[in-house]
Amino acid sequence: MKKILIIILTLMLLFSAVPTVFGQDVESISIEREIGFTTSDIMGLEKYISVNKKGFFELDYLLAVRDNIQKELLEGQQNYFNELNKLIAENKLIAFPDLTIKSNIKDQLDLNIQLNKSSCDGVTKPTEYHWWGYSRLLDSCNANGLAADLAGAASISAGAAVIAGIFGGVAAVPPGIAAAYWGLVSARIYANNSHSTGIYFGMTWVYVFNIEPQ
Repeated sequence: MKKILIIILTLMLLFSAVPTVFGQDVESISIEREIGFTTSDIMGLEKYISVNKKGFFELDYLLAVRDNIQKELLEGQQNYFNELNKLIAENKLIAFPDLTIKSNIKDQLDLNIQLNKSSCDGVTKPTEYHWWGYSRLLDSCNANGLAADLAGAASISAGAAVIAGIFGGVAAVPPGIAAAYWGLVSARIYANNSHSTGIYFGMTWVYVFNIEPQ
């Protein structure tokens, strides 16, 4: 009888833990499948990237092709570098040999919910630029506002406009994303802000997101 009780209790604990862990995994996998590339695919390009003497990003395309890196991935990375290099030429960004980037761009975030700042937990900080994409910290109010806006996005362009409003302009949306994609991102924001801590919100140029509690 005791053995049966132990087995039942163990199963109850196991299944009570599965929805949260499994749900997060499913959302992450679904988002990457929607795009076609993973975060690992993007980060694997780092060894082919450098900043030249003039301060612009360069991609060793030929070496990457010889290493059997997908041309579609390389073309997307190069297109993103074209955008970064344009901002560097305008002195809005400064790139360093270690691939880090300093931004001189004034933060454009303008959300009405910031008016209630005293009730918001966590912090909101300006967008940070990276060779792989963008990131920023959002307080609990801004995080919930972003999640609500994305949940209500009825088209790809509507969701992309919301994301651009958060990061202050982003790379073009890659083909293959369905409108339902924004619902997945919204769910991850709500889940990671469930304790009103605010979130870390990172996005690669290919629109794969990394969302974590602050």
